[in-house]
Amino acid sequence: MKLIQITDLHVASEGEFTHGVDVRQNFLDILQAVKSFAPTTSSSQETSPMTPPTRRFTAG
Repeated sequence: MKLIQITDLHVASEGEFTHGVDVRQNFLDILQAVKSFAPTTSSSQETSPMTPPTRRFTAG
């Protein structure tokens, strides 16, 4: 069994940035990455560790 906890969510509306960061897109990226942990029926081996999503910082 795997449990993935995502905390400190301050997801803004689409197109809104928090201190130059697209927090909403970061959230969507982590949800996509979490899917790699879904159990499979073809193998009982553990999946590899998740690579954190790339942060989208803007200059300024």
